[in-house]
Amino acid sequence: MSNDIIRNAAEKVAALRDHFIHHERFEPLEARFAMLVAKRLSDLDAGRSSEAHGLALSGPSGTGKSAAMHHLLAGVGQQLSTTRHWDAPIISLRVPSPATLKFVGYTLLRALGYQIGSERQAWYIWDLVRHHLKERQVLFVHLDEAQDLASRGTKHELNAVASMLKTLMTDPDWPVGIILSGTPELEDILNHDSQLARRMGSVA
Repeated sequence: MSNDIIRNAAEKVAALRDHFIHHERFEPLEARFAMLVAKRLSDLDAGRSSEAHGLALSGPSGTGKSAAMHHLLAGVGQQLSTTRHWDAPIISLRVPSPATLKFVGYTLLRALGYQIGSERQAWYIWDLVRHHLKERQVLFVHLDEAQDLASRGTKHELNAVASMLKTLMTDPDWPVGIILSGTPELEDILNHDSQLARRMGSVA
């Protein structure tokens, strides 16, 4: 097989991967997120600082969750570009390994453009996260492979994750919507805390 044939085949495969096909699972996800965006923009325009809400997309590995979220966030980014909030970003990142709250906060700070030494304590890192989310006027944070946030499944770990997510959504100075995507184990985090579950819509 010639190099030209191999290269052409690779280009066609790459083009197919970039092509997103709407399907019945995507429609409720898109509709729910559109409602979250509309509420957030309405609050901003009215000068309100009411708590934000979130959305969770769960499903088995290989079912296209990451592609669906990428397409969804890209579409919302285009929508925001036509509003007065055109520069309000949506931060999207994959939960890093190891998926400790400290390292997640550290990675989120880097995504926000802020560098910090990893020797800092977790509470300090998350205080900085909240500060820079407000400074950057971030509307939503998307965490992919979010089931890894509580991979050990201990009560202490689940409590810490739920508390962190609720804190971001209820921050009185700058509430931020949380979007989670991951395998069905993600539901363990949501079901662990009734207050978190009340603030998170779920699409499976």
